Amino acid sequence: MQVNNTEINGFLIDQFNQHNLDVGKTQGICPLCSSDRQPKNQKAKCASYDWERGLGTCHHCDSSFQLHTYQRKGSSEKTYIRPDAFKDLRRYLFWVYNV
Repeated sequence: MQVNNTEINGFLIDQFNQHNLDVGKTQGICPLCSSDRQPKNQKAKCASYDWERGLGTCHHCDSSFQLHTYQRKGSSEKTYIRPDAFKDLRRYLFWVYNV
């Protein structure tokens, strides 16, 4: 099975296989709950991996997790512009009394 380690569905992969799982295998341990389980069950194969979509699903803790981390599209800095309160109040009063 050939696994693409540069992009998935147009998203660029930042860190491939962030949990150090066996690449290409469809089943294995869950990185979220296996460390919290009893020692005899810590290596139980309770998770399914979908390397084409980059997702994993645990059948023990019933959670989903990402196999990779992805690069952000665009900047994370957002600028917010505070609305003019007086202007909005005038519009509201005009709407209430002229309806």
